[in-house]
Amino acid sequence: MEIDYIRVYQETPPLSIENEKLNELNVFPNPFDNSIQLYNFHLTNKSVQVNIYSINGTLVYAEQDLFSLSHLKIDDLDFLSSGIYQVQLLYGDEVYHYKIVKE
Repeated sequence: MEIDYIRVYQETPPLSIENEKLNELNVFPNPFDNSIQLYNFHLTNKSVQVNIYSINGTLVYAEQDLFSLSHLKIDDLDFLSSGIYQVQLLYGDEVYHYKIVKE
């Protein structure tokens, strides 16, 4: 009796710098009530565009702001209804996304 083993390999590309930077974005608290804080060491002292979209894709918040000491605080989000939202940060050709939940 002879047993022949078949090996299957899947080549996966290395994690790109873009994906690493995406993983560096932190948003909290999540879920949130009135304000959120965004953290990303890559964006320290950089001007970014912050957009927040509702679950159906409607833009509900937009602001150009500066990351100070690797964080950015967005206050006065009490006008948002409870639900799921998507935070989008734009810096040059870099785009960051993060899902947040409003209590």
